[in-house]
This record gives sequence, structure tokens and C-alpha cells, in this order.
Amino acid sequence: MLHIEGWYDAFLFGGVRNFTGMVSSGGSASARRDQRIVIGPWDHLGWGRPNSSAAPMLKQIGPVGNSPINELMLAWWDHFLKRRRQRCQ
Repeated sequence: MLHIEGWYDAFLFGGVRNFTGMVSSGGSASARRDQRIVIGPWDHLGWGRPNSSAAPMLKQIGPVGNSPINELMLAWWDHFLKRRRQRCQ
């Protein structure tokens, strides 16, 4: 599972708990092994994507807040669904 969280997201704590729970207690060795988490300067809405509305507390950080979410998800799906062996870090 690819967990994606934002430092300014109200659900950050729960997302981190989901990740650590799967790593420690996933139903199989591959479920425990194949967990990754990405945490960036995002809130819950907008994800910092270009052309999205920035959250009030993030307006001042500029493009550094743009999320690579699309590229991360495509690389993840290519790796696990298409069995392409690029490294998902």
C-alpha cells in the first residue's frame, strides 16, 4: 500500500498509525513488506497540486508545496500491477 499524508492534514496521525500497523501486523509477509509512506507539505484538500487552491496556511510556501502524487501513484501501480521493476522507495 502507498500511504500519502500531509504534514498539515488533520488525519496525519491516523495515516501514520495505519502505515505502522500494516508494517507490524499486515496479514502476510508481502503485505508487511510492501508498505511505503510519503509525507509532504500538504493539507487534506488540494494536495498542493498545480492549479489547486492552496490551503490558507500553505499559500506562502509556493511551488515547493506542489505534490508529486500523480507520478508517485503511477510508479507504484507500474511496479505492483504491471510488474515493472523500478524501485518504489
